[in-house]
Amino acid sequence: MFIFYHTSTRDFVDKTGISRFNYGRISNQLKVVTTMEFTRDENRFYFNDADGKLAGEITFPTRGDDQVWVIEHTFVREDFGHQGIAGQLTRAVIEAARKEHKQIQPLCTYAKSYFDRHPEAADVLVS
Repeated sequence: MFIFYHTSTRDFVDKTGISRFNYGRISNQLKVVTTMEFTRDENRFYFNDADGKLAGEITFPTRGDDQVWVIEHTFVREDFGHQGIAGQLTRAVIEAARKEHKQIQPLCTYAKSYFDRHPEAADVLVS
């Protein structure tokens, strides 16, 4: 299981009713840091809402000799949108690729734009 922190102005309460956030200050604005936990299946990370329904996922089937993961789909349900969750899902794949010595080929438009905006992640891109 991967745990990532996300900055948001919304509170997040998990299905047990426990609030998962920490307060901090940036630019004189109160921020909330939400903990997102993702589940990993073969070739995807995902998370479900409190009712067990899919709320977000990123898929990355392998190509060739299984050394390259192709990010082909990133999805976050609309009611979870605009909270940075797609970025957290992408970072989960990047961290797993580093740990498992894999390379990534981003095909979906979100993943392509993520790598364009985050040159620090270029080390895992297919050369």
